[in-house]
Amino acid sequence: MKLSTSPSIASKKMYSDISLQLINVLSQEIDAIQFVTENFPNDAEALVEKIVSTKGKIVFFGNGKSGLVARKLVATFSSLGMPSLFIHPNDSLHGDIGVVQSNDLAIILSKSGSGIEFEYIFEFLRKQGNSSFLICCSNGPLCTRANITIVLPLKKEACPHNLAPTSSSTLMMAFGDAIAIVSSQKKKFSSSDFARFHPAGTLGKK
Repeated sequence: MKLSTSPSIASKKMYSDISLQLINVLSQEIDAIQFVTENFPNDAEALVEKIVSTKGKIVFFGNGKSGLVARKLVATFSSLGMPSLFIHPNDSLHGDIGVVQSNDLAIILSKSGSGIEFEYIFEFLRKQGNSSFLICCSNGPLCTRANITIVLPLKKEACPHNLAPTSSSTLMMAFGDAIAIVSSQKKKFSSSDFARFHPAGTLGKK
């Protein structure tokens, strides 16, 4: 079902120029997610199946805004009963990659599908026998390095210069959330399981 966008919303009420600009940015990000649902990557199912079957940790890598998204996904996956951690690509090349064991699943986030650090990381993962997934928004040199590459189709960023990661980071976040939720459902993760990981705060009280 097609999501509503700003023209229909704006037509019902008088907005200031700033409000209209804000609505326009939000609408572009909504459209970006809608575009993915209409052009859904085939290998997404393979990622869910691998997460459900993995016996080790889920290790996320990412630089810049992709790295921030990866950190958030680590928190989401862990809270849903799937032990996860984040390793900064630069730190991984100076010893931190030693935490990755052979039964761990590696997920690398890179908007452009490129990065010299990731080339070393993929080589390490290949030699150790780890399964690896790349989530990106364009075909780059890393696309042939991962066991499976998931390209999230992106027409443009919400940034007027088409430069600042906006729609792309939103796509990665939303897609990662979807993968986490569906994987937890497949693993029969329950509300009581969720409560065990949230002993304090509002979520814990619920």
